[in-house]
Parts: sequence; C-alpha cells; structure tokens
Amino acid sequence: LCDRVSVMKNGKLVGTERVEDVTDDDILGMIILGKQPERA
Repeated sequence: LCDRVSVMKNGKLVGTERVEDVTDDDILGMIILGKQPERA
C-alpha cells in the first residue's frame, strides 16, 4: 500500500522510515515515545 511511513507527535515530525526497515513495534514506539527506532 505504501513504501514509507511518517510519524508525527504533537505537531512535529518524529521521522520517516521505509516500511520494510521498521517493525510494527518500531512504529508504535515512534507514536508513543516520539523517538526514532534504534539501529542495529
């Protein structure tokens, strides 16, 4: 459906990630905590 996901929190961009590079938990962390996912 899409190639990228962008997450905003409190009107500010948290980040934009390629869907294939993040998990559902990474996206939820961006939404809830307002932090970029950690890179391995």
